[in-house]
Amino acid sequence: MGGYGSGRRSGKPKVEECSSIDANQLSRDGCLKNGWNGTMTWSRNGVKTSSIGIHTSNDSLHLSYCTEEYGTVSQSVTIERLPCRFGGSRAYFRCKCNKRVVKLYAAGKHFLCRYCYHLPYSSKNESQWDRALRQRKKQRRRLSRNIGLEASMAQKPKGMWWRTYKRLQERAYEAEQRSDDQFIVKARRLVKMG
Repeated sequence: MGGYGSGRRSGKPKVEECSSIDANQLSRDGCLKNGWNGTMTWSRNGVKTSSIGIHTSNDSLHLSYCTEEYGTVSQSVTIERLPCRFGGSRAYFRCKCNKRVVKLYAAGKHFLCRYCYHLPYSSKNESQWDRALRQRKKQRRRLSRNIGLEASMAQKPKGMWWRTYKRLQERAYEAEQRSDDQFIVKARRLVKMG
């Protein structure tokens, strides 16, 4: 009991797996202006997965879409605009649970906030080795476009300060050490099982 691969796996979708509507992105694209009509599509690996029709009025966003599971669905989402400190305003959605949120997710029939659907982030379920690999990749990406390079081999990007470069190199080296250590731990577990 308690060996490699044991434990519960969550069947719930993760935040990153769900189609979402972002108030900031829609506002930047001019989609939250009164009278705007259009469609929004999602794709994975270049293949269209879903789309919805959007109509905007003064204080609400009207969504219409069709799914195999639920059929034709129409939903209205309240848009709240809060004044910014230096002028202008920022748009938020008001979820059915009455929370003010920036993003709504499609994990069921309606677009709701992640709290209503109890959506976890993928990083919540990753092992220590996966976390170390993700951090190593992140640090390498900041140092060089070629993430296959070791941190010590990456040249300083043009325009980056030397102290920033040294700090990123140290972080990348530490992440590489953590990922190597976690790999050894995982390999030892596998050898003991075999």
